[in-house]
Amino acid sequence: MSNKPGGKSSAPSPVRKPVASPKDSHTVLKKKYGPVPGKPNDIHSGLTPIVPHLTQYGIGKLDASTLRREQQQKNAFYNFTAKQLLDLDANITSTRSLKESDLNVPILPCFARNRWKTNGKPFPLGELGPGKWFAKNDVVWELIQPTLQLASMILTNIQADLYDTLLYGKRIPIDPKRIPDNLPKRATPEFIKQLFSTQSRGLAPGDPVLQKSKRNLLHGLSQFTWLKFRDADETIAFNGCTKFGLENVPDGRSLLVCHIILSQGNLEPLLRPGITDSEKLAYQWRVAVTLTHECFHAMFNIADYIRSKKNETLSTWRGGSEPYYEDHSIQECGFLMEQVALGGVTRGERNPPEYLYPSISFFWTEWPTAYWTNYMTNFILKTPNLRPRYNFYPIPVTHFEDVHQMTFWDDTVRAFGTKMLGLRSSTARMQVTSIPHFPQEYILRVDDIGSKGVNWKDKHTALKLKQNMSPEERKACSAGDYLIKRAELNEDFFVNSLQQSDQRIILLQDRRSNR
Repeated sequence: MSNKPGGKSSAPSPVRKPVASPKDSHTVLKKKYGPVPGKPNDIHSGLTPIVPHLTQYGIGKLDASTLRREQQQKNAFYNFTAKQLLDLDANITSTRSLKESDLNVPILPCFARNRWKTNGKPFPLGELGPGKWFAKNDVVWELIQPTLQLASMILTNIQADLYDTLLYGKRIPIDPKRIPDNLPKRATPEFIKQLFSTQSRGLAPGDPVLQKSKRNLLHGLSQFTWLKFRDADETIAFNGCTKFGLENVPDGRSLLVCHIILSQGNLEPLLRPGITDSEKLAYQWRVAVTLTHECFHAMFNIADYIRSKKNETLSTWRGGSEPYYEDHSIQECGFLMEQVALGGVTRGERNPPEYLYPSISFFWTEWPTAYWTNYMTNFILKTPNLRPRYNFYPIPVTHFEDVHQMTFWDDTVRAFGTKMLGLRSSTARMQVTSIPHFPQEYILRVDDIGSKGVNWKDKHTALKLKQNMSPEERKACSAGDYLIKRAELNEDFFVNSLQQSDQRIILLQDRRSNR
């Protein structure tokens, strides 16, 4: 089991502004998101971008209450403030209009309506609409169509080698020297014996065998996997969860059954009044990534089941021990997919659960790193050591606009691969250093040093040097140029805003010293 926790497009360098004026923004955001958690009578949401301003008494934001709210924002947003996220175009409360989705693609058979179960105790929609959270509810089924289209696009565009590795990758027993000294109770000798690493077979990207592996696993999803929403009596919080087991069928065979369970929490905002374009597109993408993440947990178990059936060991098959990929020291197929196939893992901010909306900003981060040390399902090997330094890249709202456009998939993803979907071009990030027994260190960076988000540019640069490009290649070059230019303009806007804030502080200090 794996629990984890329109209008026209705007110009490349949009003018960003808070949702409302300083006079009434707190009231507006509180009505939408709720009060500061634990303070039901507070007039603030705690999420309002705090804009420094000079008054005759000093910088207007320096009262203790406002500073507490700003610190709460830093605690939630990996040391960014809501104002900084707004300046980076990464705060999905932004009210500017974005392009509506023009995706017009069929969903994969594994997501068909007849693959969604209605058993258990589904949550009612309550004040958000009629009926309950299951796919036979027309309101819910219509609501999840964009998410299912996005998940279908991700699965069909991910490099086939990753599918082939799940099915046929070489399995290597874990060196006993890599096993931790202080084992948890669940690490029985049988558990340790099942651990293994895997790696690609190294076939050429165009090898038809890879595409066959991909087709087989996607077919396996539609054969062995069912979907449903989280039950009301579920006690564990998660975005997505995958369960599996063997069921005996009447003819005496043991058949694999996987269940992918989604939390409706990231879909509820889509039914709330006043949702922004950014919020709608962001939540649809977030749930699509979660669904794809869970599909890879299911596909590993499908691949393992197929291997066991072929080797005639199904009578002793238990499954569940996911592989360590190459030399990784953490096993987790969902995050492996996000990192290897999409270029980075999508995370929401650390928002208290009392808010009506689960997130107002999303980030990319790397996997595996020390950030994942305490992740509940991990069994971490001693070597190699997890990197203590990692980054959080705020995801600009234009990314969520991009992934809902067919031209982005046809021109950009086709040319540069699905890694365009994560850590794509922006270098603005919060660099975190996490060393045991020391406070975490946060450094705001806007440069390419140590950044993992610029690798796709090498392919773009090589393509630009090519003579006699095809029409498709010219489209890809143009799309890449646009993404790079847009990221540069966004980062210039952000840096200029930081400099203006610093200048205000210097001006205040000069005033005080001249009194």
